[in-house]
Amino acid sequence: MYHFTNVAGTLKYDDGRQVVVGETLTVTCQPVLCERGLHASPRIIDALKYAPGPRLWKVDLGGFVVRDVDKSVATERTAVADYGDITHTIVRFAQWCAKRAAHAAAHAAAHAAAHAANATAAYAAHAANDDAAAAHAAAHAAAHAANATAYSAAAYAAHAAYSNEKMKQERYFHLALLIKGN
Repeated sequence: MYHFTNVAGTLKYDDGRQVVVGETLTVTCQPVLCERGLHASPRIIDALKYAPGPRLWKVDLGGFVVRDVDKSVATERTAVADYGDITHTIVRFAQWCAKRAAHAAAHAAAHAAAHAANATAAYAAHAANDDAAAAHAAAHAAAHAANATAYSAAAYAAHAAYSNEKMKQERYFHLALLIKGN
């Protein structure tokens, strides 16, 4: 499990306790996800969504634990490893994600343009046999092409974002940490 803190390695919400490798922090409340308790995530990329700062810890949860898909909360959390301030790694990861998003957007735009061109050609071929319907067909083709472009771009972007992108991001993030020497 992973957890981020501020650079000083202290807990939030006026708690202020210092996180120390090998020491177990405890709370006496009933843990509730996103409300109270000691949180952690199974993957670094999940923990990053909730990060209050750039210091990364590998942790074990204990006591009473409530688990969800991308995070868990417990009455005990023990720091196993301190990766330190990984701001540089986070910045490199953000740059890598931005480049991949730009590439995916360009690919989606090309895919949508091809789809729109095919739709326009189909309407134009249908209208070629009837001169009276040509103007109507051309307008319809243009509207369809615009809708197809927007729909295709959105559908392709969504598919690209959720297919295997998270797995690639997680592998990149772990590789960046290894390169950093943690």
